Amino acid sequence: MHQLALNLRDRYSLASRGLTSNKSYVASEAFYHLLGGRHSKLTPMYLDLPNKKQHWWILDRNGNVYDVFASEHEDSFPYATGKAGNFKSYGPSNKARRLMDGVLLACS
Repeated sequence: MHQLALNLRDRYSLASRGLTSNKSYVASEAFYHLLGGRHSKLTPMYLDLPNKKQHWWILDRNGNVYDVFASEHEDSFPYATGKAGNFKSYGPSNKARRLMDGVLLACS
């Protein structure tokens, strides 16, 4: 799963011209759906940030954090204070779908 997160981060950087909203949301949504969505037993998590934005990541049943953009913030990021959240749609959004398609194409 770690390699998938790295691939998503790299693909997001390449495709970011068309993805203008919160990058951690879109990348976490793509990660979640690539691993099975609601059937994966993964939990989307978020934390409200002081600048009126949110940071999103995925948590598994064992408490492992999958943060596509973990390298962009401090090692002491307060994951423990995050809240469980839901993505806006049942399936992947158009932005997440484009990112997923890029990752799947790169892996084939």
